[in-house]
Amino acid sequence: MKKGFLKKNVTENVKVKEKINKEDLRLPKVDRLSVLPKVLLHHILSFLDIKEVLRTCILSRRWRYLWIDLHVLNIDDKFWLDINGEVKTDKFQTYVNKFLLQRDGSNIEKFSLIYENEKSGYVVDDYMDKIYTWVVSVVRRNVEDLHLQVQYMPPLFSFCYSTKLKTLRLTNATLPVQVEGSWCPPSLESLIIENCCHQYLEDINISALQLKYLKVINKHDSIFVGPYQCELKICAPNLTSLECIGYMYQNYHLENLSSVVFARIDTKKYRDHNTKTFLVMALKNLFRGLVSTKSLLLSVEGIQTFADLQTLFKPVVISFPNLKYLKLTEWRHDCFISTLAKLFEGFSCIETLVMERMKVSYKPPKQEVHWGKQLVFNCMLHKLKSVRMQNLKGCENELRFIEVLLEKAMVLEDIAITTTKEHTSDSEKKLEEFIKKLQSLPKASSSATILCN
Repeated sequence: MKKGFLKKNVTENVKVKEKINKEDLRLPKVDRLSVLPKVLLHHILSFLDIKEVLRTCILSRRWRYLWIDLHVLNIDDKFWLDINGEVKTDKFQTYVNKFLLQRDGSNIEKFSLIYENEKSGYVVDDYMDKIYTWVVSVVRRNVEDLHLQVQYMPPLFSFCYSTKLKTLRLTNATLPVQVEGSWCPPSLESLIIENCCHQYLEDINISALQLKYLKVINKHDSIFVGPYQCELKICAPNLTSLECIGYMYQNYHLENLSSVVFARIDTKKYRDHNTKTFLVMALKNLFRGLVSTKSLLLSVEGIQTFADLQTLFKPVVISFPNLKYLKLTEWRHDCFISTLAKLFEGFSCIETLVMERMKVSYKPPKQEVHWGKQLVFNCMLHKLKSVRMQNLKGCENELRFIEVLLEKAMVLEDIAITTTKEHTSDSEKKLEEFIKKLQSLPKASSSATILCN
């Protein structure tokens, strides 16, 4: 093939590309983002703060008035901080007032307000008046999902202006004192109370016919702001999921929770040693209200240290006839076993057992407890099919516990074991010997297998 022929083809290809590029330049430019359906544009704006939303007005004519009927509103004071990290109060409040006033009268689906970086020396009543005004404004627009991360919560009757409110989340707020009545509007389906101040509050009364999900998180360890002197009262016949995380309430009164499918009890005790009595009583009432649950995640800090914890289930063992799944966290390979053995008497129908020992330091007992002697299973194992055990160290008592499981569980299918990742030369040899002993243990179920990782 001649060189001239190749050169001619290359030249022709270049000319064709140049012609195409010139034609593209003559075509009208299309704003592909602006031609999207309004629903999609609103979805994009729903991830932005209102200050950022209003900045989009300058993009084009299409964007100028998109904010007027926006159904998801996010207001965060971090966009209004001065160099000292304090909110520019006047500008922030004026901006929010104008935004809520100038939008049209359409409904609001979701409203999130974060307003907790107020200047020092501010007037609490003025602050609460603004919060109340804004909340009532959106509630009257039939808001369905409301998140408030504020210093002071508005009065509870603020939420009663709407029959559409389904989700309410309260974060870091000082909870209001409610003498009578329930916390929940009649339409509420989901309630989250997260790290709120319980000062001067004697009880939280949650009574709601439609409530399906309740989550209470208390990470304040101070007895002045935590739930130490407050009682939690729940009456929710349609509640399916309950999570109690963090420091415990003084007591629990759970009524009509027959629909609960999943419960997570991950509690902490206060440092005051005088709280032992109330801890046992509170746990007892908590367990009594959850006897119908099918899945339970349990982690109770401190219960393994009480010699008289046997009273938790006296005079009658609390039975969980519907419980199929049980997960225990922060269990100890020695000092927890007496309590563990007592708990199992009430868990007669579990099919899956998960034991996740966290990496938490603790003081071992002076005299090691022998698991084989402590574990007296009456009827706990006759339905047990699957066991998951995590962070095992390969100690003798862990071996004894698995030995009892294999000996008593007639329908057991598998035991999956994960050993600790903190290995030394000595610990690796210990774990190798531990795994060999496991494989040689006798099994009541011929189909039972042991998987080690």
